[in-house]
Amino acid sequence: MRKLAILILLAGMTLPAFASKRVTVAQLEQALNAARGRPDAEVAQQISDLELTERLSTEKLSQLRAGLPGDKAYQNLLILVDESAFLDPPASEIPVMAAPNFAEQRRIMGLAVSYIGRTIPQLPNFFATRETKHFEDTPLLQRSTDSIAYQPLHFVRSSSETVLYRDGRETVDAGPVKKAAATAEPGLTTWGIFGPVLGVVLVDAAKSKLVWSHWEKKSGGLEAVFSYEVPREKSHYEVNYCCTPESQAEWNKLIPFRQLSGYHGEITINPEDGTILRLSVEANLTSTDPITRADLVVEYGSVNIGGKSYFCPARSLSMSIAQEVRYSNDVEHQALQFVTRPLKTMLNEVVFEQYHMFRADVRVVPENEADANPSFNATQGTDSPASAIASQPSPTEPVPDKASSATSPISPAPPEVPSAAPVTTPVVPIPAKEDTASVPAPILRTTTRAVVVDVVVTKSNGEPVLGLTKQDFLVMEDGKPQDINFFEKRTNGSQAPSTPPAMPPMPAGAHTNVPPAPESDAVNVLLLDTLNTEPPDQAYVHREVMDFLTHMQPGTRVAIFILGSQLRYIQGFTTDTSALIAALNDKRNGLQVQKNHAARSRSNEADDAGVVAELQVMQASPFAIAALQAAQADSRAFDYAARASMTFKALDYLGHYLAGIPGRKNLIWFASSFPVTIFPTVGQQQTTRQNAAVPGYVEKAKTTADIFTVSRIAVYPIDAEGMMTEHVAVADVSGIGAGGIAGHAGSQNGATSPYMAGAAERADTINAMEQLASSTGGKAFFNTNDLNAAMRHAIDDGANYYTLGYSPTEKMDGNYRQIEVKLAKGKYKLAYRQGYNAEDTPVSQGNLGIDQLAPLLQSGMPGATGVLYGVLLGPSAIQPGPDAKRAGQNEKLSAPYTRFDVDLIIRAQDVRLLSDAQGDRSGRILVGLRAYDLNGNAVNWVGDAENLMIRPDQYSAIQRDGLPAHLEIDLPSNTDLHLVTTIFDTNSGNAGTLEIPVSAATQPTKTPSTSKTN
Repeated sequence: MRKLAILILLAGMTLPAFASKRVTVAQLEQALNAARGRPDAEVAQQISDLELTERLSTEKLSQLRAGLPGDKAYQNLLILVDESAFLDPPASEIPVMAAPNFAEQRRIMGLAVSYIGRTIPQLPNFFATRETKHFEDTPLLQRSTDSIAYQPLHFVRSSSETVLYRDGRETVDAGPVKKAAATAEPGLTTWGIFGPVLGVVLVDAAKSKLVWSHWEKKSGGLEAVFSYEVPREKSHYEVNYCCTPESQAEWNKLIPFRQLSGYHGEITINPEDGTILRLSVEANLTSTDPITRADLVVEYGSVNIGGKSYFCPARSLSMSIAQEVRYSNDVEHQALQFVTRPLKTMLNEVVFEQYHMFRADVRVVPENEADANPSFNATQGTDSPASAIASQPSPTEPVPDKASSATSPISPAPPEVPSAAPVTTPVVPIPAKEDTASVPAPILRTTTRAVVVDVVVTKSNGEPVLGLTKQDFLVMEDGKPQDINFFEKRTNGSQAPSTPPAMPPMPAGAHTNVPPAPESDAVNVLLLDTLNTEPPDQAYVHREVMDFLTHMQPGTRVAIFILGSQLRYIQGFTTDTSALIAALNDKRNGLQVQKNHAARSRSNEADDAGVVAELQVMQASPFAIAALQAAQADSRAFDYAARASMTFKALDYLGHYLAGIPGRKNLIWFASSFPVTIFPTVGQQQTTRQNAAVPGYVEKAKTTADIFTVSRIAVYPIDAEGMMTEHVAVADVSGIGAGGIAGHAGSQNGATSPYMAGAAERADTINAMEQLASSTGGKAFFNTNDLNAAMRHAIDDGANYYTLGYSPTEKMDGNYRQIEVKLAKGKYKLAYRQGYNAEDTPVSQGNLGIDQLAPLLQSGMPGATGVLYGVLLGPSAIQPGPDAKRAGQNEKLSAPYTRFDVDLIIRAQDVRLLSDAQGDRSGRILVGLRAYDLNGNAVNWVGDAENLMIRPDQYSAIQRDGLPAHLEIDLPSNTDLHLVTTIFDTNSGNAGTLEIPVSAATQPTKTPSTSKTN
């Protein structure tokens, strides 16, 4: 289950005993009325000597502000208000009303559970401005040489940053390049207040103590307040205490204090519709802990995002009292408690405003602004590719002839895959310029509409069946016979090494994303999935993979990826077993056994079921049981949706990465659970569309299916759990990956036992594995403790196959087409992709410039090879003046910076061009750049769209010289960076990416005064 993580960052001293006068809200109002006419400083000092015993509301604050003499008094009154946020309101705001009966309490809490389950999954991707005011006190410190006088809580600084909420996750815009030591505001900061924290607290509270507290009366009406108490043993509230040493350079020499803590607080609910209005969380810490207070309160309000109203955080307060760390060389690696000073109070007041729908990390230039003159000197002239880029295409241009459209259905939406440290892409040697006639046309890819199916034929004992011919195969699509117009045999070791694809002429110093020439047709990717795998199973998989690599058959080509909350590139394709083993053993890259915060474990499921059963045996109130079950279901749905989204994105990037490598690719996927279905059935689609907890699942599945189709990827799921001894045949199968089998699990008093909960989950996993394998042409391996043998079988199974190609007799209509392959004679087992989505255009064609580029522009990943191209990067000859418009979309980029020219030459054979009746060819490509510093922070980015209109007399030049594109981007001067580039073909959904280093040594040290016209 997800943990509520609280991070404490301190940079100061401590709090001595200080005698403040304790007053009620009414007494404060009387004191301020009596102080009217006095100087601002005097009133401010008077306020700082007070301490409220009741919560002061924002409405009352507005009334009191009118009588204050100035800003100093108001600033101190704000501090007083913030400190009182964790107190009960005045008695006047608590109406004298009887507590609701249990049925009414249950109704209100049921509405709240429904609100969380309904609202959070439906939140759109958005960004908001987070304005933070930081307050702290200055504790009294007496030393032998001097002393520091005590100061009460006072304003220190303010900061503003953009928070992005995307796919259920919160990230903070890095903004301009900053030093790593300045990346966080001191004090208590939080994660998940846009939604996840509500589900976590509700689940913990429902398992513990959740009771009625009181009514509150506000201007909007009555509000229902429930209190809760969560003991440490049932808590998912984790306190991480760390600190700022006197020397920022020595940060890593201190060991942090970290523990799960019990906590308590209140949940304020609108009793009419269940909207959560306020949430407080107060940690149960002791005086012996380095941090003695870690409290949070969030106030939610109505905001407008994209023309619709949502309830989102409007204001939050976080209060911490902790010890400051004193750093000295003689305390290195000591426990944190031994190097701390007395206590210090810190308060962060956060206001969220300026909510906006998140639509893109890149800007797509309107067609009438497209650059009509890309600058590559080698392509000048009337017949040059540059002249083929049309900047003002007419909206009434002829519709391309569908009969000449492209091939297998292709999906466009690449993933957003965060990565580890950036990597450097070497310059790949460019072949010499060749005559147009020698440039090979892509086979069954972009020039004809064709479907390609790889078929593995095996005997009953698993041995491959070799020597079959085209005449031995029969192909049906939706029950209609198809003519096989392409046939090829692929056997292990029978293919001669191929040469790199021919590229357009490249200038000296250019980088390309051309993949190395494959040594054989056997291409295998090992995906070690820690996101969807239990920690004990992770250790088991690691041992088995290491043993497999140690004894791997010579010549087997393997690449390794690890999927956690992000996809990580561990080792590219190689036959060198020592390199593969070293990559896995490298602590920076290797498979580290860990519990992923987004994943629920088998123990979580059993514990949930066990708690419900225990409550029923104890005859607990139906309200408590119903609330608990609903909260558990919400938590499971949220975890599932988050894991599915991250898994889809990882698979999409793998598909783009493998697109340019010829032949069939085997994806050998180790996991304990498989939360995605690539080709969901009609019934699964209907069920999923009705499930608000997994928005967009069907569309994501279609995108991944289309990418896997064109990249010819077969999935071999291997169950990391190993042999399961429990009987699972009677379990209910109801998950998204379930095959539609229904059984009766049995129950007592409506409770599912922990055993049956695990059995049902196991049945879902097996069905999901079978569906993944059968729909892509692979094979599922489960109920086996010999994962080593499963890997060998998967690799051998995919090394011998037949490739069949046919042109469908029916036009593309966007529907799923079922493929059936038979043999004219013989009883053999056939494995092949059993269908495809008959898309004429990519699934997300209508959302150009958003999902296509941003996810591809991630640092540290291998280059996608669906579109091959070269990049020449260098400082602009004429640097912009100080008043020139910046190149790029990071408005926070600060001087000094250097402008770079980025010129690209794109291999035309990889771009799908649609022909019209006059023989003209049209297309559209998106070009994107994003630069990262060495800490992985994005420093600037830019995107553009190029509309292609190519006349018949220009086509040969395009094929020979490629398609040019040109962008400019401003980057921080004298800084080592990495620039990620991407090309996305909107007609085919194919993409290419390339990451190149930007050395500080290549940048000019002075900025010329001459300004370059944009």
